[in-house]
Amino acid sequence: MLRLSGDQARKAAALALALAWMIGMGLWLYPEVKEEFEKKRYLARIAKEHPPMIPSECIRMRGIENQDFIREDKNPDRCWVDLPTFRRLYPELAPHTDEGASARIRVEEGVPLENWDGSPWRALLRGVALTCGPPILSWVALRVWRRGQKRRRR
Repeated sequence: MLRLSGDQARKAAALALALAWMIGMGLWLYPEVKEEFEKKRYLARIAKEHPPMIPSECIRMRGIENQDFIREDKNPDRCWVDLPTFRRLYPELAPHTDEGASARIRVEEGVPLENWDGSPWRALLRGVALTCGPPILSWVALRVWRRGQKRRRR
């Protein structure tokens, strides 16, 4: 039969608690991190499959309809222009446009991207910090406390 001393039992219990915390937090945070990576893949796919387009009011559009820009069927006051044509027709605004912003405008409904910073790494790092942070901080605090106890005994 395996017998543990009091110190060994406390260490084993602390290790079990830390592992349980890390597994639980990992399982709890996994869907959020996975969703961030899926959003990134989705935006990359949209930008690749669809040419970047920029919406505007039709009365403000420059160029020729159906040649330089197209009118939206559902909303006749809204028109769309592709990015190369936009850059050609609006040289003063061209430096301020990018394909990423255009892709975000065109994404399908159901993916909330208005506050998304464009990188899933922030969610991943947050998950790692929440998963590993408390056990590591507890271990450090215990080590500091034990050193203080040893100094008092001397």
